[in-house]
Amino acid sequence: MNPNLALIFLGISIGITTVLDITGVFTNCWFSDGRNCTGIVPFDSTEPAWLAATSWMLFVSVAVIAGWSYWVTLSSIFAIGNVQVFAKAVQPHCIAT
Repeated sequence: MNPNLALIFLGISIGITTVLDITGVFTNCWFSDGRNCTGIVPFDSTEPAWLAATSWMLFVSVAVIAGWSYWVTLSSIFAIGNVQVFAKAVQPHCIAT
């Protein structure tokens, strides 16, 4: 048995959850009664309070996922030292003339 099986399962679960969360936020038709369609994109201020609260919680969760992904990406770049290579390539273009 693989000792990292629990960690692999956790990674797969986080990936699936992220995909479902983003899909849920940007799906424009959550409920349909045949005539009307209700979703959270675009945001409608006349919707029921529970749906508005759900909308904001999902928007915040996508923002947290984006921020976390950005942080992980930057920390990975710093860890492997690519920042120095990037800085040497970009620095000549950033100097004010």
